[in-house]
Amino acid sequence: MSDATDRELRGRMKLDVLAAKLREIRSDAGLRQIDLAARLGITAAAVSRIELGLRETCVETMAAWADACGRELRIEFPPKGTVAGQACPEHLEGIVALLAEQPPPVLSMVEGLLRAAGKQPSRLPAKIDPVANPGDARRRL
Repeated sequence: MSDATDRELRGRMKLDVLAAKLREIRSDAGLRQIDLAARLGITAAAVSRIELGLRETCVETMAAWADACGRELRIEFPPKGTVAGQACPEHLEGIVALLAEQPPPVLSMVEGLLRAAGKQPSRLPAKIDPVANPGDARRRL
């Protein structure tokens, strides 16, 4: 795949994600497309095209869309390789604690993900041998 095709595909995917989010907040606000269109001063067909990802929209329209749906528009620029501005590997340790009640293969998989991310898992639940303790195949913190 060429770089141009790859960029186009990534752009299309981002537009689809944005379109789905705009559709979701309109729906959550209990508005029909025609109701939102009236509030924005555009046609219902334009709202439909935006929600289908067939038409790009500007920041001003997104801000008005959010306002009409009782929301606030926020634009953030977190560093690459992070989730909401936080480094992903640090989040994985918290997830491991939540997974403590899962079968042994799940925790092993998460431990592998932590190591692959260059993070030494330090607070992992103690392993329980399911063969030695067949009645308790879960892990403890």
